[in-house]
Amino acid sequence: MKNQAVISALKQALESDRLNGDLWLHLASLQREDGLAEEAMSSVRIAAEMATTKLPGRKLLVTMLREAGHLDEALLRAEALLEEQRAADQDVTELRAELALIQHARGQTEEASELGSKLGTDTEDPRLNPAAVDDGEPEQDLADWASQFDWGDLKLGLSDVVGLEDVKRQINLRILAPFKQPEIFEAFGRSGGGGILMYGPPGCGKTYIARATAGELGARFVSVSIHDVLDKYYGQSEKHIHALFEDARRNSPTVLFFDEFDALGSSRGSGSGSNFWKTLVDQLLQEMDGVGGQNKDVLIFA
Repeated sequence: MKNQAVISALKQALESDRLNGDLWLHLASLQREDGLAEEAMSSVRIAAEMATTKLPGRKLLVTMLREAGHLDEALLRAEALLEEQRAADQDVTELRAELALIQHARGQTEEASELGSKLGTDTEDPRLNPAAVDDGEPEQDLADWASQFDWGDLKLGLSDVVGLEDVKRQINLRILAPFKQPEIFEAFGRSGGGGILMYGPPGCGKTYIARATAGELGARFVSVSIHDVLDKYYGQSEKHIHALFEDARRNSPTVLFFDEFDALGSSRGSGSGSNFWKTLVDQLLQEMDGVGGQNKDVLIFA
C-alpha cells in the first residue's frame, strides 16, 4: 500500500484531534486509493457528521456507497442531499449526475435517462449504460440490508465529548451503570437496555454522543435515518424495522441510533396514508417493547 505511512500518521493525529473533519476526509481518500474500502467508508461517515465537512463528506459518502453496491442507502442519501441543496439554492448538477448513476445501477433506466437528458448528459457514458444493469438481480436479503448501517465497534468515549454534562450524567445513570454493574441493578429489577430520546438542532452533538456511548460500552453502533427504512411496497417498511432490531439482538451489545425520529410522529395525520404510518409505528413499538426480554443489551437512541 503506497499510502500506508501517511495513513498511519493521520490515524495518530486523529487520536488527539478526532473532531478534525478535514483530516478524516484526507484519511478516507488515501484509504480509498489503497483499496481499503470499508475503512474509507467508516472515515467518511465520521467526516459527514462534522460541521465543517458535513457537505463534502455526505457527497463523497453517496459516491462510495454507490461504488460499494449499497444502492438503497446511496439513493436515499442522494435524494435527501439533493433536496437540501435545492432548498439552499446551491448548484446541484453534480448531485443530479450522481443520482442518475445510482438509478441506472438500480435498474431505474427511465428515471436515469430523464435526469441525464435534463443534465445534457450522454446516457451512452459507460457509467450510465443500462446494458450494464443486471435486471435479474435477486431481492436483497434483509440481514444484509440491516448490516449496511453497522459502524462497528468505536473507540470514541464520553471523555471525547465536550460539554453536555447533564446529558452525559443521564447516560451514565440510565445506560452505562446498568451495563457495568448489572448485579446491583438487577436487584432493583433493572437490566442493561432501554433507550434515550434526544432533541436539538442539527450539529449540536446528538449523533456524536450516541457514538460515544457505544464506545464506552464497547458496543456496535448502528446508525439509520428513519427514512432509510421506508419502502413504497406494502409491508416492506415493517420488515426493515424488524430486520434492524433482529440484527441488533444477534450482535448485542448494540447501540441502535435512529436519526430524524420525529418524522414518524409528524406524519401520523389524517388522510389515505395514515394507516401506513400506524402499522409502521405499531411495528416499531412492538420491537422496542422487546417482549420476553429480547432487547437485553440493546440500547435505542433516537
